[in-house]
Amino acid sequence: MILGKKFSVIVAGLVLAFTTSIASAAVIDVDISGVASWDGEGSPLNTVLLLDLGGGGPVTIDGIGWDLTITSVGASWLSEAVIGFGGTANPNEVNLSAGAGDSFPGVGTYSSGGIVDFASIPLPNIELADGILRLEFFESFDDVTGDIDAFYEGLLSISGTGFATPTAEPGILMLFGLGLIGVVVARRKV
Repeated sequence: MILGKKFSVIVAGLVLAFTTSIASAAVIDVDISGVASWDGEGSPLNTVLLLDLGGGGPVTIDGIGWDLTITSVGASWLSEAVIGFGGTANPNEVNLSAGAGDSFPGVGTYSSGGIVDFASIPLPNIELADGILRLEFFESFDDVTGDIDAFYEGLLSISGTGFATPTAEPGILMLFGLGLIGVVVARRKV
């Protein structure tokens, strides 16, 4: 029975320590290493990532950044690799071609040097009513249908408001710490 109580305190501490709250402004990094692009926009073979940024609430994306290495396959050009940013209702509202201008195959490394604010381009913000960001990795020109055209390595940075972020509340962390101390004390008595 004591083991059950100790376990309950630890579980309660863990669950409460990592609660979710809504941040007013934030930047989230997404590691896209190993993601491949296959065919033209909308192909069922393309890699599509759905990221719940808002925990069910609305999110506004106001900028993106990137630090990427793109490796094209076969005759595909680096400039053909595209990442579409949008929502579930409006996919690919903003398209990023990090290798724009590199009309040749090979390996290229690209960086935005920080967040590119949509207002400075100018582009409208991406409004996600359900907080779900949809990323589609596709080719602007598909050299070989049904085959991989490029691989990505690196990070995308997404700036906006309304993001649900894991936070640790100080009082909750203290509860978790007390639970761990209780386990150590109880263990010494056994």
